[in-house]
Amino acid sequence: KIGIDKVKEALQELGVNAQGLQLFQEVLSSNNYALLPNTALLAKGKEELAFIQSFQVPSTQFDISLARGLDYYTGCVFEVVSTEFEMGSIGGGGRYDNLTELFGKEQLTGVGISFGLDRIYDVMEGLNRFPQQVNAGSTLLFTHFSASNQAYAYNALTAIREAGIAAEMYPDSVKFQKQMKYANDKNIPWVAIAGDQEEANQTFMLKNMASGEQEALSLAEIIQKCK
Repeated sequence: KIGIDKVKEALQELGVNAQGLQLFQEVLSSNNYALLPNTALLAKGKEELAFIQSFQVPSTQFDISLARGLDYYTGCVFEVVSTEFEMGSIGGGGRYDNLTELFGKEQLTGVGISFGLDRIYDVMEGLNRFPQQVNAGSTLLFTHFSASNQAYAYNALTAIREAGIAAEMYPDSVKFQKQMKYANDKNIPWVAIAGDQEEANQTFMLKNMASGEQEALSLAEIIQKCK
């Protein structure tokens, strides 16, 4: 994040000599960890990396320059990025073997990952990946006049939703005008009115909120009308 020159300056302050800095530069530019010297620690790291790479997971790329929380992770680290939108990492994590010691639980290993929801949202928005209907409201609202009407409407609501129609029922027993105002305020195009007569006839009075027209229809007819 601070650039290769700043990193080399920091390494120099830690006592890395010119030969070590040159090797560091070569390894980063080639992304080839085979150039690193064969010490016991590095040999173990190479073995672990070779094991991970042997799985040949699609859409993965090894990057020797990746570093995350050096005081936190104890093994392989990884980040998730979009290949279609410039955003940096949208998720990341890695192996940690000592973290639980902070909470009194020793010798418990783990691997964790977290996702940046804000960044994922920005990527999806930038790529126009949100479906057009994601912000759409209900297509149909059930209104009612009594507890009995409400129960009748509720059974129909389940069937309407199973048919793939976004629908809801006004939750409270309030004045009819308030229920209709709710439909208007939410721009719901259809209202199915459940009254005593409709319940007795196993129908609903379906109202088109744009034209004001209404007609008594069965549940099956409402489904066809609202699809």
